[in-house]
Amino acid sequence: MMRRMPLPLGKYCAYWFVIKRLGNPDDTEPPNDGPLVVANRRQLARQIVRAVRAAALTTGTHHVDLDPEIFLSVSHDWQSLFEVVESMWTCARQIGVARLDPKAPAVAFADYMATRWVYRRVLGEDITARPAHEEGFPPSYDGDGKRGLAETLASRCAHLGIELKDKHAFVGGAAKWRLLSQPRAALLRQLLLLLAMAICAQPADAQLADAGGTADEAISVFFQKAKGDVWRGGIATHGEQDLISDSVRFNWQLDYGSLGGRRETPSGVTPGKEIDISKNSGVYTVSYVRNYSERWRVKADTGVEHQRVPTSNLKADNRTNMIVNLSVRTIGAKTLWRGNLEPQGSWLLQANVATSNALTQE
Repeated sequence: MMRRMPLPLGKYCAYWFVIKRLGNPDDTEPPNDGPLVVANRRQLARQIVRAVRAAALTTGTHHVDLDPEIFLSVSHDWQSLFEVVESMWTCARQIGVARLDPKAPAVAFADYMATRWVYRRVLGEDITARPAHEEGFPPSYDGDGKRGLAETLASRCAHLGIELKDKHAFVGGAAKWRLLSQPRAALLRQLLLLLAMAICAQPADAQLADAGGTADEAISVFFQKAKGDVWRGGIATHGEQDLISDSVRFNWQLDYGSLGGRRETPSGVTPGKEIDISKNSGVYTVSYVRNYSERWRVKADTGVEHQRVPTSNLKADNRTNMIVNLSVRTIGAKTLWRGNLEPQGSWLLQANVATSNALTQE
């Protein structure tokens, strides 16, 4: 039995990727949830992954696609069309970004659908990939034509059960559009308020896989000189680098420096008197991460920790400790109700066994 239910524009776009693979290319038909009738779910998952990648979905300077390993691993559980959509949301990733922005899937998919509508209405093109270049309106497109485009976009959203923040302002500002990217951006701004409210706890926040590329890296170098004292300073950095694959990574975290006396840290906090060897430590590990589904992840760390430990005569001993850490984590999210606003509840459970502190905070 099919159930008609409105979706936010981003999720409607994801729904369209699914139904198009099932033989329905119409991107203006209201969404209907129902049983997923397909002989090979993994083959469907592969087709969706390839289609999303080819569409060149973008947020800012970063592309958004689906993690193929996780997406395929959960495909055998799909029973309905909307379950496929939820899996797409959970498995979305930003290429080159360490941590997925919770808004990224909603913005990237909505941006793509709006672009399709604009290009088809203005240029008569049924695009499959989001154009990377700017395109201007044809010379024949005057203010009335642009207002007609705005009316069409607003009516299409209304037909899908998607509300605009201020339709009058959206249509009224259309005459100023010069590039085809402007109606798309204006439509997304109309949806932005609803979008922000709908992302209380997106499944993307519960994504177990790290997004593509290496994780964020930070480095801090600072120097200081007090009156009558010598120059002092230090270096602190942390980060990670892929080795063999996304599953095997080298991690580091270190804080070295000869500080001495009372010092002013970059944060502005003045600690008590410390000896010269304070804050001299480093942790270096190799980590292996395995995702067994979109819900479960196992992570193992092994490496060494270096410390300069103060002795009773205010000197230092160099000590090296072996690090072994094993963690199992499960994350989930459940939609509380569906509609233009889709608040969700989420949970996280984790168990750790370690000989020393793990390098990364989970």
